[in-house]
Amino acid sequence: MAKIDKKVKKLKAKDLKQSTFSIPAFKTRVCEICNFTYSKNIKKSRDQHDTVHSDFLSGSQIKLKQQLQKLFSAENSKEIKLIILEGKRLKVHAVVLSCTDQSISTLVEETLTTMDKTWLNSTDCSSSWKSRPLESKVVLLIGEQERIFRIIGITITESPEPNSKYIPGLHLDTKTCEIVSEQPKLQLRLGVSRIFVLPAYRGHGLAKMMLDCVLKYCVYGTELNKWQIGFSQPSGAGLHLLKSWYNNSPTLPVYEEN
Repeated sequence: MAKIDKKVKKLKAKDLKQSTFSIPAFKTRVCEICNFTYSKNIKKSRDQHDTVHSDFLSGSQIKLKQQLQKLFSAENSKEIKLIILEGKRLKVHAVVLSCTDQSISTLVEETLTTMDKTWLNSTDCSSSWKSRPLESKVVLLIGEQERIFRIIGITITESPEPNSKYIPGLHLDTKTCEIVSEQPKLQLRLGVSRIFVLPAYRGHGLAKMMLDCVLKYCVYGTELNKWQIGFSQPSGAGLHLLKSWYNNSPTLPVYEEN
């Protein structure tokens, strides 16, 4: 057996030092723009935020080929407009559809949820687009750039009650935002429950593009005039849009949403 070197000193407790590990604090933060909660220390969490943040500003990306095929099917009416956004050309498709397919209904539902809770902080809109999809059509704005497709706007319509031809309509004073009781009631063929374009894409006439599609395609076999449709609850931005679309009319057609 080898002899132990006497020169090797015995380690005493005072010579020992405890190792410590520095663990970063996983603090979460809430994005002030997209309202997403994430951790800056975790890459997966940062990546999730980046995706949500991009969708919030630029629109939800449609990644499923099957969904795209259904949206652009021949049975759906379509209009196309080219705009220049940040120096790049963007092709905008306005697609008028009946939500009879579950995957498309889910897509519309997710878009409405984001719009209502995140952008507008408003209540749920009419559900007739689900309960009576052939009568209450949806207009989706789809932006296409470098073969990437995003939902950038939406319009939800509401049809008259079953066994009724019209929705009772009223005149809204554009200055006071009050109902003009002296004006005769309107017989509306269709109601517009929601109309929305993401802020990044505004100023290019896209909301008016959707409204024109409502007139042309949302009642089968008939092209409506502007006074045959009404609006449920115009916001400040919505009122500004409608004043322009109705050529600064002193009143606008509105209705009480079911």
